[in-house]
Amino acid sequence: MISNQKKTKILSYRSIIFYSLFFFLIGYFLNSWFRPYVFSNGIKDYGLADIGNNISFVPGVYFLLRLFRQKFMFGIIKDIFFLTGVLILIELLSAFVNGIGTFDFKDIVGLIIGAGINYGIMKNKKIILQTEVEQQN
Repeated sequence: MISNQKKTKILSYRSIIFYSLFFFLIGYFLNSWFRPYVFSNGIKDYGLADIGNNISFVPGVYFLLRLFRQKFMFGIIKDIFFLTGVLILIELLSAFVNGIGTFDFKDIVGLIIGAGINYGIMKNKKIILQTEVEQQN
């Protein structure tokens, strides 16, 4: 057992899979159904159809990386900022390099919002991976 005075929530593989699937399904829904519906009907959604996929992308990829990589690269929160920074860098490079994609400032805003959602999930309580608990025992 962990002998911390604060309660520690263990992020099990089941939870990691749930979060990954949840965010990827939201991204799929927003990109495949919501976005075409909004654009075809001329609905004003304040840009959610444009950035919705990016909002769900950061948490989805973060939890998918947790599934494949048992240890954090830098730390729980620092990994979120690192992942977001890499994705923003790729978005910025798309403005200058052909073939990477299309630059859109709204996508950067969506990535930052997604990082905030991910930060909120991880910051709620100190969360560690189940394998780290098993190694401590």
